[in-house]
Amino acid sequence: MTQVWDLIEHYRDNAAYVRVKGVIINPQSSGGRAPFNIECMIDTGFSSGLYSEESLRSDAEIVGVTPFPTEIRLGDGSKVPAYTCVAHIEEIGAYRLPPPGLKVTLFMRGTRKGYLGMEALKSCVTLFDGPAQELKIRF
Repeated sequence: MTQVWDLIEHYRDNAAYVRVKGVIINPQSSGGRAPFNIECMIDTGFSSGLYSEESLRSDAEIVGVTPFPTEIRLGDGSKVPAYTCVAHIEEIGAYRLPPPGLKVTLFMRGTRKGYLGMEALKSCVTLFDGPAQELKIRF
């Protein structure tokens, strides 16, 4: 039986990267939407949804969403400050999710590239094919 995949991406630098498009929505305002388009490495060790640079914090504030300060634990066990709010992922790679998208927790810190974690992938079938250098996802 042949497996049907919604998304197939080739690795870059021996890692699985995808482009993630989404939006931070102000539920109090009908026009309050801050879109984002970030490149993310798939990180199965990251239990939350999405991690991105802190510049998204000002985008959220422009539409009236106030990300709140928190701490996140890094892989080495250390805790670092970050900001968090809710976001909706609308596209992963070339795959468009049905509206309103996938609701996830967004963490913002520093200027590093983004990470897409298990909160966003828990309802998907994901295959990491190291020898073929491919990421395959079925939503």
